[in-house]
Amino acid sequence: MQNFGLVVASDDCSLATVRTLAQSLERGVLSPLRFAGSSPSILAGLTAIQLQIRGPTICLTMPPENASLAFEALLAFWFENEGVSAAMAISHWSTDTGGHRLSGAIIRQNEEIPAAQLAIRPTGP
Repeated sequence: MQNFGLVVASDDCSLATVRTLAQSLERGVLSPLRFAGSSPSILAGLTAIQLQIRGPTICLTMPPENASLAFEALLAFWFENEGVSAAMAISHWSTDTGGHRLSGAIIRQNEEIPAAQLAIRPTGP
């Protein structure tokens, strides 16, 4: 997907890995393989690789419910200045049971950006 952007908002995409890194340091053992997984951008980066996205990608490390203005500003900038013709915007939450919930949309240039909808936590199992 050429000229396609991807923006993800998640405040816990790497929290578990960072905690594991800290615990490993306390034991005096640190695996370099954990560094890649602790990067907040891993959520957007692996998605872009898997979907063969060729364009800007970013993971906003913030609560998705607070990300609507950031979504709007970033997508507007990409459409106006980066030659992006469409982008995927995704919000990610962890569930109380250890699962994951996603909310998202594909937005095309010159379409209204439904940022407020993207920041609504999905309900259900």
